Order: sequence, then C-alpha cells, then structure tokens
Amino acid sequence: MAGALVVTGCSDSDYDFDQIDATIGIGGDGLEIPASTTENIKLKDVLDLEENGSVVEDASTHDYVFRQNGDPINPVVVNINKIHVAKQHGESLPFAFNIPSAAKGQRRAYGSVTADADIYEFTYNGDKPKEVLDIVSADASTTLSLNVPLQSISSVVSELQTVEITLPDYISFDVATYSQKPTRNGSTLVFNNVPTNKALQVSVNVTKLDFTKTATAKNQIKIAGDKINIKGTVHIKANGAITNIPSTTLNPIYAEFSMADFTINAATGKFDPEIKLNEGLGSAKITGIPDFLQDKNVKVDLYNPEILLTIGNDMEADGTIYGKIISKKNGAVINTINNIVIPVEGNTMNKVCINRTGAAHAGYTVVAVPELSKAIETIPDEITFEATAKANSNKQITFQLGHDYHITPAYSIDAPLAFAENAEIVYKDTLDGWNDDIKDMELATDAYISATATVENGVPAYLTLDASPVDVNKNNVEGISIELVKKDVAASTNGVDKVSSPIEIKITQTAKGAMKKLDGILITVAGKAKQGDTAVTGITLNAENHTLKVNDIKIKIVGKVIGDFN
Repeated sequence: MAGALVVTGCSDSDYDFDQIDATIGIGGDGLEIPASTTENIKLKDVLDLEENGSVVEDASTHDYVFRQNGDPINPVVVNINKIHVAKQHGESLPFAFNIPSAAKGQRRAYGSVTADADIYEFTYNGDKPKEVLDIVSADASTTLSLNVPLQSISSVVSELQTVEITLPDYISFDVATYSQKPTRNGSTLVFNNVPTNKALQVSVNVTKLDFTKTATAKNQIKIAGDKINIKGTVHIKANGAITNIPSTTLNPIYAEFSMADFTINAATGKFDPEIKLNEGLGSAKITGIPDFLQDKNVKVDLYNPEILLTIGNDMEADGTIYGKIISKKNGAVINTINNIVIPVEGNTMNKVCINRTGAAHAGYTVVAVPELSKAIETIPDEITFEATAKANSNKQITFQLGHDYHITPAYSIDAPLAFAENAEIVYKDTLDGWNDDIKDMELATDAYISATATVENGVPAYLTLDASPVDVNKNNVEGISIELVKKDVAASTNGVDKVSSPIEIKITQTAKGAMKKLDGILITVAGKAKQGDTAVTGITLNAENHTLKVNDIKIKIVGKVIGDFN
C-alpha cells in the first residue's frame, strides 16, 4: 500500500486518481494495487510463545498446552506413638493340693491329690494415643515366666500325672524355655508326669494381644477412655497319685510369676492419624505467558483443563484430601475453587486427574470439578493448592506404631488450549514502517484508502478484527479514522475444513496533516469460541495444523492524494 503512494515532484501537487488511465488503476475511481495472496500461515507463525514459559507447543502433537509443574514440597510425616504398658499390680495367690479325706490316716498310700485354683493375678495399663480409636489386636513383645515350687508335696506325691497352666485367653504366645516340655491346648500348657522333687518352670514369649476376647471378671483387656487396661489371672489344675501316707494338711504353695513391662509396636484396629499438609499440595509460579493471553479482554475458558496429582501413601489407611485452589495475581486473590474432594488409597502411589468434564484419563482416578477453568480464566502469577487430609477411621487396618509413614504429594497443570464457550484470546500486531513513504502526503477531503481481502480460516475460533492508527512511536494518531466495514471471520467448525470470510478496512483522514504522522496500523484480532448462538468447543489449537490464508488482498486509494515535495 505504501509503495503505491510514492510519487515524485518538487512542488505541492494535487493528483486526482479519478483521471488515471485504467491500465494503472483498476476501475475508474482510484488507484488499485494488483491483488495478491499469502501462503498458508501456520498458527505457530502468528502466536509467539515465551521461551521456558507456561504455555508450550507439545513436542509430539504440536498442540498448544498450558503446562506447569507445582513446586516440590517436603513429604508429610505421619506417626502414632507406641503404647507403653506397665505393671500396676501383681499378687501370688496361695493354693494347696486337696487330699481326699478317705486317704488320711491310712496305713498305706491311697487315692490322689488335686489342685484347681488361681495362682496369680495381675493388672497392667498404658496410655492410649488419641489417634487410636479402637484395637482388635496388638503386637506386643514381652516374656512371661512362671515358677511353681512343687517340692513341698514331694513327700506325699512323687509325680503329678497332669499339670495344666492356663493363661488369659487374650494372650498369644510361643513357648520359650521349660523344665519339662509342655503341649498346647489353646491358652493352656499341659505337662504330663511332672516330678515333684523340683519346681515346674516355664517361660513364654508374648507375641500378640487379642482385644476381641470376651471379658470376664478375672480376665479382660479393653480400652477405657484414654487408657488401655489389662487384667489377668493364671490358673493351675493338677492331679497325682498319693505315693506316701499324707499328713492331715499340705502347706500352701506360692507360685512365682513375672511379666516385664512391654510396648505395643503395632496394632490392628481403627485409627485417625493426624495428617498435616502444611504446604498443601504445593504451589506453582506461572511465568512466560504469551502476549495473546495477557490482554485485559482475554478470558481463558478452557474446555477440559487437567491437574494431574500423584500422592504417595505408604500407610494402609485410605483417606480423603479436601482441596482448595487459589489463584493470585500481583499478590491478590483473583479466584478460589473450593470443595475439591480427592480420594486417596492406602499402600499405593495414587494418580488422580482433576478435570472439568469428568472425562476418563487412562491410569488415573478422575475427579470432576466443573469450575476448574476459572483457576486460569485470568492468567494468575501463582496457583496455590491448599489442602487438608483425613484418614478413613472407619476402616480396620494395621498400623505400625512409632513408625514414620509418608504422604508424598506432587501436581502439575496440563491444560490444552481447547476453548469452552466463553473463551477469548487477543492477538495484536502492528503493520508499520509506512511513514517514510507517506510523510509528504495527505488525503484530500472525501478521499480514503480501502483494503479488502478474503480470509480462509482453518482455526477453530471466530475472529473479529479491530484496527487503530499509530505513529512511529506506536502512539495513536488523532485525525485518522479506521472503519472496519467487514471485520468478522467465521470459524472452522472442526479445525480441518476451512471457511472463507470477506474483510474490508477503510482509512480516512479527518484532520488536515494527520496523514503525515501515520506510520502504520495496530491490528487487534479477538479469537472467540462463540458467535451468536453458535460455539466451536473442545478442539485444541494446533501450531502446525491450524492455518490462515489471506486471498485477493486489494488496496485501493479513492479520491485525491496531495503531495508536498518541497
């Protein structure tokens, strides 16, 4: 256009292009530059991206994607204290072997002696951590030892046919040492042919405590408020043939019993561990935003943005994370999305996709958040993912007490630039460098410059043009009017088939001398998903496949051009 305005001379001259021969001006009312056509213009040649920015061209698909990793955060440590159980009371209960009255005073040994009695009682307790709600069973490590002195009856009974020692049924144990090897019958140790000339001794290693056993007056293990209470009784049952004539009575026997204080290292039950997500799920700094997403009119309403979460959880406990996404710009909160509920399974690396539509994402559990796109509707400087977490306290699990479990969250934003209905981006470019060619000219009254073309659009967006005159400093030029006679370009409805639309721009000088200041036009193109009641949504902008082509570009000067070449 500028080249068409170059004329030569050394004085003020009026050029009436209405009089130019038709071989120079097409038509009879002005000078027209011969029509031209561009090549296919790929979207990547129009939309400039920032190096290392948050909007990228995907290396494999060439789709435009808003992609940003959250800042790394420290693993969250979860720990429930071990339970220390200490002895509160222990007492040996005297017992004696019964001699049948018929055997007393006989000249020879006759009958048998028996014993059936409690020989020891004890109580233990410990402080229950508040995170422990219920216990079904507990792993415990301690040694229980019993010594029953039988020598006092050896003058009457040389051997007991059977001795049964019964421990509380809530104790699981392994036999460790013994003076005579027993057999097992549940929680009862059975000894056969036990000599009475020495003590009967046995030690067992306690391995587990069963909180589900029915409590009795003598044997019970239970949670009472913030305490774990243990009560137990050791029972003996024995019999043996009298080998010597008994005296009237046998002295009572006191068994010796010991069980060291112990620690519960693991438990099966229900737990509510405290999970402190002090850093939430992290934050992400948004940098390198391209110009076409920064205009005040931009609305980044994306069809199905995604936040991809990984949450490592080495506890058995399932749980739930309650999240809140906060978008900030210049330090101020511009949007908050509340009530994001994220399920977390135990003993696994959880992969969760938060998206807008609920569409499946292979290998991920999907959480639908319909308002998700609002997080970047106005591009923020920072996105923070605040969160709290709670374990599923209704599920029975095994928990290693005193052990550091770890919750390891990380997230990334992956939002293809595929428009939803309200999306709008703004592209700006300047066609300039005209001033050297037109600074000595101005348009006469009623003269104007007309530019027409046909735009072949393969981009899945409706385009609307606007233009304003600028000087060499890119400031607006007063006295130049630019009218967009035809400014709307129809969208490709599928991103494949191209649609043609005419455009027309009319430039008029409205103040004398304004043409001398003009250096070019600032072109603004608004790309929208919706025009009227029709919307093109869900198609990701592609750097290679989506193109524009401008056909039949014609620039025409209508009326007089006044040149001052002095």
